[in-house]
Amino acid sequence: MALRGVWQLQKLIVSYCDWGGSSRGIRAFMDSQLPDFKKKNPQLEVVRELIRGQHPHLKAFYKNNNQRVVCVRNLDAEEIHLHATRLRNALGRKVIKLKTRHVTKNPSVQGTWKTDAAMWVPGVLESSIAATPGTLSHPTGNSFIGAESNCVVVQAKLLELVGSGLDVDGMGGHSRLPRTGGKFTMTKLCKRRNDV
Repeated sequence: MALRGVWQLQKLIVSYCDWGGSSRGIRAFMDSQLPDFKKKNPQLEVVRELIRGQHPHLKAFYKNNNQRVVCVRNLDAEEIHLHATRLRNALGRKVIKLKTRHVTKNPSVQGTWKTDAAMWVPGVLESSIAATPGTLSHPTGNSFIGAESNCVVVQAKLLELVGSGLDVDGMGGHSRLPRTGGKFTMTKLCKRRNDV
């Protein structure tokens, strides 16, 4: 790979055996695809190395004095060409195991989740709960349930709306909200263990 316009791979040594069975693919690669590989990569020095009685391998030398060795025994010419291309495209740096799943230079602007934060109530409940004492109103018109509000009031309003047959969750009258007890609804809306 080019770093700031400079290819990092300087030299590629193709080691093979002239009579071994595991070198059959690399011999075919040198006859058919290696000349084209050299033409396409004039910045790269490609050297053939005869090592009898050993398995074939590709050895890459990079500008940062690192080297990589790839064993290519019993591979066909296409697979060896793929390995040579991967060595050419690599920067030569050591492989680092990622300690986290997400690596970024820009950390998340969302922040951490807080249980005291206000929570949005869906549109059907806005008019019903906004009139209830203890709820807060947002400038956009959405109602919020603050940490200080009483979740029992919210549960009662939800059960009243579900019982009256209103489309609470957008399912066309077939609400997924439970009609018996409403414990799931209250837990889902309140997000607070001590109010349940």
